[in-house]
Amino acid sequence: MEMLKAGKPYPGKASEGTRLDYDESGFTLVYGLPGITATEKKGFESGRYKIALAEMSGILFFLSEFKPGIDLSDTPFHMGLYRDGRSKQLPEQIEDGKGFGLTVLAVDTATGILKAIRYISLSTKLSRELLEICKRQAGENVDRIEFNTKLFGLQHQYRARDLYKYKIVECKG
Repeated sequence: MEMLKAGKPYPGKASEGTRLDYDESGFTLVYGLPGITATEKKGFESGRYKIALAEMSGILFFLSEFKPGIDLSDTPFHMGLYRDGRSKQLPEQIEDGKGFGLTVLAVDTATGILKAIRYISLSTKLSRELLEICKRQAGENVDRIEFNTKLFGLQHQYRARDLYKYKIVECKG
């Protein structure tokens, strides 16, 4: 396991945009942005956040914003794209008062430097919905080409604020 530290190079290559990953340590949301400003950095580190889930055509959209600095963004996710069995690491259920942890990483794609790290505890309600969607998706056999074609169409039809109108659940902090 590699130690991540703000102000140090991000291991590997971070591409522009957002990416949601799941592994044994939980969910990680990676923002890759060129030239992250001081305001954006502050938003990632300690600003107000909003996290919401929307689902369209079987694709989960993880919606997030960090104020000040980062407007609502949509990150597509489908547990069925993981072919390595990591979905077996999902918990059976989310207990009352508990929730998934979310690690947020902000990487400056112009420099390759990790600018901010934040850990957020997602609400019980959002975590339960996220778990239900991930368990359902894990049982689906997803063709990556078809998925990308469907995703491309949805992303050209809907912006993040449009997807937000279809939110299933949200949490703020």
